[in-house]
Amino acid sequence: MPTVDELFWRLTVALADHLTDGRNNSSEAELVYGAGEVIRLWVEDGSVRAEFDSPEGGPEIWVFAPGRDDIEEFIETVVDAV
Repeated sequence: MPTVDELFWRLTVALADHLTDGRNNSSEAELVYGAGEVIRLWVEDGSVRAEFDSPEGGPEIWVFAPGRDDIEEFIETVVDAV
């Protein structure tokens, strides 16, 4: 399971050409990219969660729990949305 710091860093690298702002305090983070779109990361119930506005419309929340390996899929989804 990733930490907020790890996911923040990986998204920062993946979105380097599109980022306009980023804040990270290890338990919660935000990345702002493109025309003001925001990815929010936080810890809840022992798992890291990520929220962003999907291209289909509306917020999409991903939960990264132990035993699940969908980090790459999430990063690809975000990069494709940019």
